[in-house]
Amino acid sequence: MPNVNIPGKVCSHCNDTKWLEYKIKVKGEVITRWTCAIKRRETNRRYEKNNPEKLIEYRKRNYLIHGKKYQEKFKGYRANYYLDNKEKILEYSRKWEKNNPERYKELVKRKDKKAIDNLSDRYLKLNLSNYSLLHYSEIPQYLIELKRKQLLLYRQIH
Repeated sequence: MPNVNIPGKVCSHCNDTKWLEYKIKVKGEVITRWTCAIKRRETNRRYEKNNPEKLIEYRKRNYLIHGKKYQEKFKGYRANYYLDNKEKILEYSRKWEKNNPERYKELVKRKDKKAIDNLSDRYLKLNLSNYSLLHYSEIPQYLIELKRKQLLLYRQIH
């Protein structure tokens, strides 16, 4: 359902010319319909707010039906969106971090705990660079793997 700008057609709801195209099947014939994109978005948000259980159920069902194919389809979309809007996203993130310091600290703490539990490359590189003369960017992958094995052995012993 693409957004289309139709100059001659003005919405009575928002006085804009942005329209959402969708197709429906009536008696075997496909018909194109148009609706105000802004009004549709507001309607969707209102529905999501008033029906959180239905939304969760819908997403679960969709995930079960489509599974990995669904994830792979949107992975590229997210990456492309980030590359196209990097500055906008970073600005929004900084603003959110500034307005929500407690929640931000909690998220960072949770992320760091997960990195420690999973022995992520980022965590291991930080660990290696803090206690040596090596710079973070100079640490090779084989050294990270050795450090991971060392910590796994240490965890098994203790």
